[in-house]
Amino acid sequence: MRNQKENRRAKLPRGWRKIYRYALLELKKLDLPDSFRITAVHETDGSLTVEYRDAGDRETAVRKILSALKKQSASTCRDCGRQGRLCNLGGYSLTLCHRCFNKYYGDVSAGSSEAVYLAEKMKSWFRWYY
Repeated sequence: MRNQKENRRAKLPRGWRKIYRYALLELKKLDLPDSFRITAVHETDGSLTVEYRDAGDRETAVRKILSALKKQSASTCRDCGRQGRLCNLGGYSLTLCHRCFNKYYGDVSAGSSEAVYLAEKMKSWFRWYY
């Protein structure tokens, strides 16, 4: 069981681990049935998605917690945990802060016009860096 838990943690982006742990603590408070299981944790369209089974009569509460997690992950940088924005480059979606975006794409002025446009837009989103 421990190895399975460590493997899940390794796959979860570092910036989302804190909000994921918080969601798990909220789920523990619900007194869920013993048959409740988290079956998958993955990134979908730049946000964190958690799949589960057997929530029993607590289905509505579980959905509410996991919906809040998904919403919060959509505005949290997946790498560092700072406030981020959804970036769609080449059809792949990531939620990144301005610093992590620059770490991945470096000097985007030499890149594609789509990357340059997005970098300029992100500068206006994150004015406190300039």
